[in-house]
Amino acid sequence: MSKTYHRLLKRQIKKAELKPTEVKRLQLFLDQINQAYLDNDQDMIRLENILEQSSKELYSLNQDLKSDVAKKIAEVEIARDKLQLINNNVRNGIFRLNKNAEFVYLNNAWEDLFGIPVEESLGKKIWAFADYIDPKNLNEVAQFIENPQKHFNTVFRVTNKNGSVKFLETNFTLVFEEGEEEAIGAIGSFLDITELNSTKNRLQLVLDNIQHAIFELDADLRFIYINEAFSTLYDIDVTDIMNLDIRHILPRIDKDSVVAFNSFINSTKNRFSKIFQIKRKSGKYQWFEVKIKLDRDEEGNILGGMGVFIDITELNSVKSQLSLLLDNVNHAIFEFNDELRFTYLNAAFELYYETNVEKALNLKFEEFFKYLDETSHRKISEFLVSHELIHNQVLKLTTKSGREIWIDLTIKVTRDVNNNILSG
Repeated sequence: MSKTYHRLLKRQIKKAELKPTEVKRLQLFLDQINQAYLDNDQDMIRLENILEQSSKELYSLNQDLKSDVAKKIAEVEIARDKLQLINNNVRNGIFRLNKNAEFVYLNNAWEDLFGIPVEESLGKKIWAFADYIDPKNLNEVAQFIENPQKHFNTVFRVTNKNGSVKFLETNFTLVFEEGEEEAIGAIGSFLDITELNSTKNRLQLVLDNIQHAIFELDADLRFIYINEAFSTLYDIDVTDIMNLDIRHILPRIDKDSVVAFNSFINSTKNRFSKIFQIKRKSGKYQWFEVKIKLDRDEEGNILGGMGVFIDITELNSVKSQLSLLLDNVNHAIFEFNDELRFTYLNAAFELYYETNVEKALNLKFEEFFKYLDETSHRKISEFLVSHELIHNQVLKLTTKSGREIWIDLTIKVTRDVNNNILSG
């Protein structure tokens, strides 16, 4: 016996007490079964292709054996039994339809999924199960038969004989005679995704009740998922923009944000964050923060991505009021992000540094080290790369005009688990 045979096949050959001559005579068939076992171990998904190939080979074999059916029928029976043994140990439902849409093969998983014995189902057309399969799904199958494609997949909603509802991912693949263009039937599979579908529905319910607008994009930046909040926040019917390029909605955004977004798309960066203002249909202006994460390949090409629009109108109003208060405070107050770039500076900052606040925004924190003495510069740099969260020191500052002043500097930062600075 070949040492390369699968352990289960070796066990079956031994159990059948096949003689070496019989093993040699059936070697081609045993090799096919062996390959099926190996492929089944590696990847259940490949089973459909194996069955298709086996079907073609069995059909071809039957054509060759028409002249001597009596002599070869034993070999066909063996092939069927071996294949049945494999299929009945697969959790997926496996079936074959002839060109009249009649079931000519079903494995034992059919009974588990539909609650109907295999023997009662064979020879019946798929339409005979209209009491169990959702009419919408049967209509999809009818369209597939009338306008055949090589492959077709959908999700069946099935109410089995016991009354329980199941969702089955169903795949059809046409089977052709060699050299023929007309299909002689189809093979396919049922995969029970009821639990997955239930989880997906619960997740959808959560997403649709989130106040933030959540979306997903494909490789061409087209919307492939949008939750209900998007419609409310953006004054757009979700169905109107599904499958449209996200840039379709950019004209309603301020020009600076459009330029920033296009720059991000054409870069190799994965993350984009921007606060922008739009004018709603009511004429009211609203502030949003958009955060987008793109997946890219090694060459920077976009593979897809997800994002969220967050309504910060109220927050922005509060921030504006707070900013008004801070601008009337004598202390210079600043805020910076994970890149150590200033995201907020109050008016007092301009008095200390003699630098226009608007020009200073988005500049790196280190840009202002040049106004400090060397010792102060070093201490701040050490703090930024340390594990500490708060730093305080008294230092001397030399302004642009050469004026020297002493300041009491306090910096407080937030860090992630790796001690990288998130903000300060």
